[in-house]
Amino acid sequence: MKTFVYLLSLTLTGFIASAQKLGVKSVINFEIDNFKVNTVEGSFLGITGSVDFDPGNLDEAQFDIQIDIKSIDTDNSTRDKDLQEEEYFHSAKYPSATFVSTSVNRVNDKFWVKGNLTIKGITKEVGIPFTLSYLRGGYLLSGPLTLDRYDFKVGSSSSLSIGREVKLEVKCYLVN
Repeated sequence: MKTFVYLLSLTLTGFIASAQKLGVKSVINFEIDNFKVNTVEGSFLGITGSVDFDPGNLDEAQFDIQIDIKSIDTDNSTRDKDLQEEEYFHSAKYPSATFVSTSVNRVNDKFWVKGNLTIKGITKEVGIPFTLSYLRGGYLLSGPLTLDRYDFKVGSSSSLSIGREVKLEVKCYLVN
């Protein structure tokens, strides 16, 4: 068993040692309360950028990710269009959100990436714990993040029908 784990770590290091592009399956899923009665689920499908990640050399790790705001999908085209407006994401002025890492650490069996998340021109430092999994043809980095939408002025505080806390699940598929 130890031999298998060692060989797997060598394989991971060999694959991940250089910068990878994010695969088309990369996605950010989210959920937010609506009228405190139900939950709206959705996703951002337009995730691009690069990740330079080697589990054996975390000091050199770098995440540079762009999220296309217009790629939001809540399974309701009217709501998706409303979310593009100035009160929410203001995609005409801010067509993308970005995440740029500042550090990556390992904590037990998980990794922790800290970085600057910018939405609507507002930058906040966030931390995302994530796991690394092998998938056919690449690797999946997956982790949760909870945001306060008020921090980024997404929807006004008078939008009481929408919850303040947004729960995200970030899934970055790495391909060479």
